Parts: sequence; C-alpha cells; structure tokens
Amino acid sequence: MALLGYAAFPKKVNAAPPGTFTIFDVRHSLPRFAGAASPGRCVQLQRKGRYRINFDFTYSHHSLRKLVFKLHVKFSMKKFILVFVLFIAGLLVYFSLGSAVTKNIDTYIYDLPFAPGAKHKVVQGYGGLFSHKHKAALDFDMPVGTPVFAAREGEVYTFKDDSDEGGPFPKYEKKANYIIIKHSDGSFGCYWHLKHNGVLVKHGRVIKGQLLGYSGRTGFVLWPHLHFAVKRQLNYDKDSFVRTKFKTTSGIKLLKSGDTYEKPSK
Repeated sequence: MALLGYAAFPKKVNAAPPGTFTIFDVRHSLPRFAGAASPGRCVQLQRKGRYRINFDFTYSHHSLRKLVFKLHVKFSMKKFILVFVLFIAGLLVYFSLGSAVTKNIDTYIYDLPFAPGAKHKVVQGYGGLFSHKHKAALDFDMPVGTPVFAAREGEVYTFKDDSDEGGPFPKYEKKANYIIIKHSDGSFGCYWHLKHNGVLVKHGRVIKGQLLGYSGRTGFVLWPHLHFAVKRQLNYDKDSFVRTKFKTTSGIKLLKSGDTYEKPSK
C-alpha cells in the first residue's frame, strides 16, 4: 500500500467498497491514505518511504480510526522531538558565537564576587548574544539567595532593591535590583539581578571581599544569576566597559563562557 499524500491530522475515514479504505483530510476533501484490508490480514502502511509499520486488525471504521490516530501521534512526536532538538542546538550555536567587545583590560586583579571556596559557572560571557551584545559583562549561574561579595573595594555609588519582578522580556529591564560600587580609579563595579530587599550595604565604604547582598532573579533574566561588569562610564557604549581579570584557584584568569571557576579560600 502506498501513501498518496500527507495531512497533519486525518479527520475522516471512508471505507468503500468492502475490503478497501481511504482516509480523507476533511479540510481539503482529498484522499491522504489508501489501501486494502480484510479481517485478520496483516497490512503495511508506508509514509513517504521513510517509515514502515506492520499491523493486524479487524477491518472496521473504529479500528481504522484508532490505528490512524496512533500512527499520527507516533509521527508527530518524532517531528516534535527533531524540531525541538534542532531549535535548542541552534540557540546554543547562536549564543556561543558572541559579538565584539572592548579591547580594554583592567590592570586590577579582582576577586570572584562570591564566597571563598565556592564554584560558579559563567553562563554568558563577554559579547554574549542573548543580552551582552558588545558588552564586556559576565553572568554567573547562581540560585536565588546566593551571597554576593565585593570583587573590589570602593564606595557605594547607588543601589536598588525594591523590585520583585523579573522575566525573559525586555519590559523587565528596568526591574532589576543592583548595587554599584565606585572604585578608586573612577570605574564602577556593577552587580545586577539581586533579590528583593537583597542589598545589605547601602552607603559608605566597602572592602574587597565584603558581603554586599544576595543574588536573585529580578530584571531581564531567563534564570537566576549574578550579572557583573566593570565600567568606566555608566552607559552601554562598547568602550565604557573594561574586561577584568580574576584571581581563581587555577591562577589569574580572563573568564570565559561555559567554564566554572572556584574562588580561593582565605
């Protein structure tokens, strides 16, 4: 038996004369499957030469409808899984490509902005195409409530921690909680997406390694994380950012997306 056409979901089954059947797509009134069957016989269905399924059934409208539905579900699930896998693979490739960022590198050696002995993965690095296009910024994967520590000493410049909103849409961009520390050279350390009421130091001087607050999921986010960047000016021009080196258990590093880093214990 050969497949005469394909419909996303066959709605109607006609059987005439006895021993043969035709499946119609109600939307177009065109035959989509055709074949022959008799009670107790083994019948084979073929879909565009790619799938062959043998089955036995007692010929009736009810059994045929049930069979067609099962075949449709099987084929549809294969398609869905294939499309989903290709979609995820495409996203991973797209976001791994990155965009150009500043060539400026800070000479200061920063601490990782989390607890000594802790490890966190960089889930989006410099120039990441999800939200870091042309931005020298780093996203550390962190559950909500993870302690955030000062990567460098300085003065509290400004903060916000009254938001409890976040999500994967641009409308949430201004809903992020944050703290900005002004460094002695005039640059700014920016810690973003903190939790609601998650800023602990709201004025005065902070020392390197001091607890600043707690990570969260506020603002423009897909998942909970800490966004960290150092800027010479508080705007989003490419060269307002500077790339930063960090002290890790494996040495002084410029961090890369996809890698996990551990902060040395003191």
